[in-house]
This record gives sequence, C-alpha cells and structure tokens, in this order.
Amino acid sequence: MNIIKKTVVVLSIFVLTGSFMFAKEKSDNPFADTEPEINPKTNRPYNLEGVNVIIADYLPVNAKSTNTKSTKDLWDEWTFSTYHMNVYTKHLWNAKQFPQMAMNYCVSGGKDDFVFVVDDRIAALGVKAGLFYDLSTIESVNFYDSRKYNQNTVNKLTRGRSFYAFSWEKTEPLLGVYFNKKMLQEKGYTSEYLYDLQLDKKWNWETFERLCNMITADTDYDGETDVYAMSSDLYDFAVLCLDSNNAALVNRDIEGKYSSNIINSSTMEALNWMIKIWKKHQMPDKKHEGPDYCYKAFAEGKTAFMVGHQDPRIANYDFTAMNDDYGFVCFPLGPNSNGIYKTVSDTKMVVIPACYDKNRAERIAKAIDLWLEPVPGKSNADSWKSNYLPLFRDGRVMDETLVMMNDYPNPRMDVLVPRIDVKAAYRDMLTGVNTPEEEYFYTRIGWSNVFDDYNDYVEKRERLTDDEILSIKEDREQRIHLTTIEKKDDSEEAAAEGNNASEKKTIETNVESAGDDSSGKGGKKAKKKKK
Repeated sequence: MNIIKKTVVVLSIFVLTGSFMFAKEKSDNPFADTEPEINPKTNRPYNLEGVNVIIADYLPVNAKSTNTKSTKDLWDEWTFSTYHMNVYTKHLWNAKQFPQMAMNYCVSGGKDDFVFVVDDRIAALGVKAGLFYDLSTIESVNFYDSRKYNQNTVNKLTRGRSFYAFSWEKTEPLLGVYFNKKMLQEKGYTSEYLYDLQLDKKWNWETFERLCNMITADTDYDGETDVYAMSSDLYDFAVLCLDSNNAALVNRDIEGKYSSNIINSSTMEALNWMIKIWKKHQMPDKKHEGPDYCYKAFAEGKTAFMVGHQDPRIANYDFTAMNDDYGFVCFPLGPNSNGIYKTVSDTKMVVIPACYDKNRAERIAKAIDLWLEPVPGKSNADSWKSNYLPLFRDGRVMDETLVMMNDYPNPRMDVLVPRIDVKAAYRDMLTGVNTPEEEYFYTRIGWSNVFDDYNDYVEKRERLTDDEILSIKEDREQRIHLTTIEKKDDSEEAAAEGNNASEKKTIETNVESAGDDSSGKGGKKAKKKKK
C-alpha cells in the first residue's frame, strides 16, 4: 500500500512539474497562441515531417548571438516546432568551388535537403541543362507573394511560364549619381536642387547635360579643359546610361531566347549619348593612377558628379570623410524611360535541385515559405534604411532615392550569359575604338554563336503560340501592377495612421489577402488567436 502511495505522489509531482515547465515554456514565447497555417489537403496544420532545409551559400554566414533571442528567433522557434521542420543557412565550399559543386549535387542528389544560392556564373547554364526545379509547378507556395519574395528575382530566370529562382532578400539599391553640393551651390543652385528635380521627374539627360556644360571649363583659356564635371566608373556609367533609357546590350524574349540588342533604337540612342557625355565631361586619368582615380577625384572635390555604387566607402576612398557635402540621386531619365527612376539589380538567386521528386521539392519549398512568414504584429517595411544611415548626410537619400531604386529594380540579362564580354564592348565604345554601329558588327558573329548555344535548349522545346506569349506578358504586367499598388497602399497607411496602428493593419490585411489568394496556392495563413 505504501508503495502505491509513494508511486502516486511521485507521478503527481512529475505531472505538476511537467505542467509547470510546459506553462513556463508557453509563456516565454509570445507566439504560443498563434493559429498555425492549415494544409488545405488535410484541413490540419502543415506537418513537414522533420524536413531539415539547408540553404547552401558560397558566402560566410554571420554567427547568431546565443545570449539573447530576438522576436524573429522566437517566431522561428514557434514555426519550427509547430510544423516539424528546420531551415538554416550554411557556408559550403568557397566561392570558386561552389558553382561546380552545386551543379554536381543538382545532377546526382544526396540525402541532405539542400537549396543553393547561385549567381550569374551558373544561373542560365543551370536552366539550360535542366538542373533547377521548375518552381511554377510547386502547388503549396505562392511565389508571387511580394511580402515574402523578391519579384525581381522570380522574374529573372524564366522560360515561358516556367521560372527557376526565388529570393526573399530586398533588392539592394546599387548604382546612382553622387553630386558635390558645394560645386552646385557655386553655380547658383541649392543643395536640394537635384532632389527636387528627381521628385518632380525633371532630373533627366537634358538637365544633367546642362549642369555638366556649366561645370566643365577651360579656366585659363589655353585650349585644354581644366575642370571636368564628372569622374565616373566606366562600366557603371555605361550600364546606367542604357538602363535609364530602357535599353540593354543583351535581350531575352518571353520564351527565354537571348539575342544582341545593340542595334535597337533605344540602345543606339543611349550609346551615342553615353559617348558624347563621356568624351566631353569625364575627367581623364592623365596621371595613370588606375581605375580608382575617378573615386579619388570626387573625394577630393575635383568633380561635381560621380556615377557609381551606392556605398560611399568605395575602393580606398571614403566619401563620408569628404570636406565637401555630397548627395546621391538616381541616374537621370532618358527619353525612353517612361518616367520611372530605377537601378540595375543583382540579388541572390535561390534554386531547388531538379533531381528532387515532387513530394520532396514541395516539402522543401513549403518549409522555406513558412519560415518566411512575416512576424505577427511587426513591420519591417523601413528597417532596411538603418543600414544606410551612417553612409549619407541627408535623409532624402534614404526616403527618396533609395526607395525609388528599391521599388523599381531592373534585372540585367547580359550577366546571365558569362561568355558575353559586355565590359569589353563598353570599353571599346567609350575609348573610341568602335562606334556603336561598328561594335554591333564586330560582336555580331561571336555573340550569335554564344546565344545559339544557350538558345538551343529553347528550340528543342515546344514553341509557344502568339496567344500564349501574349497571355504570359499580360500575367507578368498584372503582377507588377499589383505589387506597385501594394507598396503604395502600405506607404499611405503608414503616413495616415501612425506607426503602431499602421503596422498592425498592414499585417492583418496582408495575411487575409494571402489566405484568399486567387491563384489557389498555399493554405490559410497563421494568425494570432483572438482573446
């Protein structure tokens, strides 16, 4: 009898202790009462059966702090526990080895549930070789959810209705125009002049050229230019000249076929203007200081404009230490720009190996999708700006210039074909070796052979009809339109209702709209239980 009593007491203590520990664990996580996302096929919360997704990256991964847990850490814990899954990033191999090792795994497979971060070195090649999973066939994930997925990346590696890469990182605002405020003030303009022009969409090729003409001068009248308006990186300047006029050296059509675009009228217009500005207003490297001379000249206050990367700590020159004040705007609009300021983009691309079967690919994709679900009650809409605060001296860079660049990133197609040397083409034209027309004929045969090699895969597939091509174009334009509306609505709500109320409303609205997704992809989204 005593043994029975002791057993009952021990069991009671165990149960009470367990209940206390469970209650403590539950109270420690603010998301314990969150309702999980429901799998529409089972009407139960998703159960991913312990899938362990490894995001393989060629760049080192920053170690997480083990001392404190952020809100995102707690949300991840709830997500991983609720759906029986795990997602984490791991540095594999080095940058040089990574492309070949990733392609080998995509062919042969293995026991690990890898997805790979790839760059332009193997992106188009992987699609051509059939190494990447066609994400348009994933049924449980809506990759067009702009809260989670970078639409620029989703639309980058495409063939017809198929697409092969995704990313959750916000597009980095890459290239723009630095300007010396002091030099503009000496010509009678305010320090805000370029920002005001940009806001009114009057910052264009014409105004840029007018300002350059005022600054470039032969001050001692000896027949040689003494002051130059610009000291820019050759490649950055060339890329933005074309991008600002909706032009490019390489084109890819709706079916995924590449071709030379040099002879296109918008491209020719941009190339001729590019050469004119460069020849007249670019400070030459007379002292043979090397490619960094352009940064040095701007940092020392010798030129008014410098086209380059958005990080002012370029090369060995830190613009944040300049004596003269500086600003940063988008590249001026070309005649064929449609009034949209933008920048070229180069976000990471994540791919799922094509060697996985349907169930495995679905499970991996859904695990990442659940991991990317926004933290309830928290908005990160403007958190990216904090990274740029130490780099600039005025708020209009973050609130206007970088926002425009983020809203309209432009994917580059030339970098997807590594055997096409666009840098050499730009250099030939800007140094006077070839005119744009001559460069077209000079590169035509060599480039055509490379394009034919990539396009051979497309030719072997069933060709799309004209109606199918039109349907795909309309579908993409509609998605871009909806994404633009979402961004506009979010910003208006934030301005009208204040931070806390706006954040709550934006998240609730997004969660409800995602649950009602007309595409039929995904299930009912996780949300906080009502108390």
